Amino acid sequence: MEQKKQVLIVGPTDLNGRAVGGIGSLLSAIFDNQEMFFKFGYEVSPFNTCLVKRDSNGAGKFNFKNVINFLKLRQKLKKTCKNNNFCVVDIHSSVGNGLLKDLLLAKRIRKIVPKIVFHIHSSDPGVIFPHNSFLRKFVLKTIRNCCDAIVLLSSSIKSELVSNGIDSDKCFVIPNFVSISVSKDQILKKIEVRQASNSLNLIYLGAIYKEKGVFDLLTSLEKISIPYKMRICGSPVSEKDKKTLVSFCEKNKNIEFLGFVSGTKKYDVLLDSDVMILPSYSEGLPMSLIEGITCGCYLLTTNVGGIPEFFSDAGIIVNPGDCSTISNSILSIYKNKEKLGKFQMRNYELSSRFSKEEFISSLCSVFSK
Repeated sequence: MEQKKQVLIVGPTDLNGRAVGGIGSLLSAIFDNQEMFFKFGYEVSPFNTCLVKRDSNGAGKFNFKNVINFLKLRQKLKKTCKNNNFCVVDIHSSVGNGLLKDLLLAKRIRKIVPKIVFHIHSSDPGVIFPHNSFLRKFVLKTIRNCCDAIVLLSSSIKSELVSNGIDSDKCFVIPNFVSISVSKDQILKKIEVRQASNSLNLIYLGAIYKEKGVFDLLTSLEKISIPYKMRICGSPVSEKDKKTLVSFCEKNKNIEFLGFVSGTKKYDVLLDSDVMILPSYSEGLPMSLIEGITCGCYLLTTNVGGIPEFFSDAGIIVNPGDCSTISNSILSIYKNKEKLGKFQMRNYELSSRFSKEEFISSLCSVFSK
């Protein structure tokens, strides 16, 4: 049997107290399908970046626990790379201090491994790079000198990198994927049930904190009087966020807080939902929206990150913080069941652009260049 080339995938594979985010969900999907890498001649192994137990409230911040985590990471990653024969190290990163931390890791192992692929999981240039001019220059210089390939979520962020001096030939746009299987018959049944109902099922799926726009969403619900059920799925990032959510739930009995959902339960809830609402202030290419359209949800979301590039034809896109437009959009969707049904089927069909086969094929192509 031909020996497989070894790839180390670096990212939050075990969250160690933190809430599950888009990167963690993607990495989970990758390792659920790791046998698909075999046909391209690769074997992927995980390297967890969450070594110290922390909560989500400190994510991306410069604090004691994050510094200790980085120092342990720096040592362990170098040792792991020295003791193994990896042809590629694929680092999955985010924005701000998280991006800076991961680039320092790339710099640490640059002379040890043949190739470094760097995944940036955001499509908003306003939040990706540090605002400090010195740190911004350092980030761009490190990307140029230490990363052999950069995987991005959208063409717009690729253009931003190229305009800042990054070689276009090193930049590759590969949309995320979700590892679920939903049949057309399931979507047809979903549409049939909804057409016969007088109520609208809404879902929010994601971490619960202000920047996700979830509290804007709950505020917008105060202005509508149609029959609906709003399911909130996710974990509050802080105690303050939890108290704010509880306050909304106590005032509005149409809101149901399900907490963090995964596996079969998550897809059961998605298949029972008509509209997915994600009114974020900043995003990359949200896994939740891909999951939503795969399960035949109409989308109501915001014009940030890679959302307009990939989901402009999947529903309604509004400005962040525009509670009035969110309210009016929900009313408009409710009043036109026929349009809702058409979008639900079309979105299900559009979800094929985010297939695991296409993602893994494209990523392995980057590994081999």
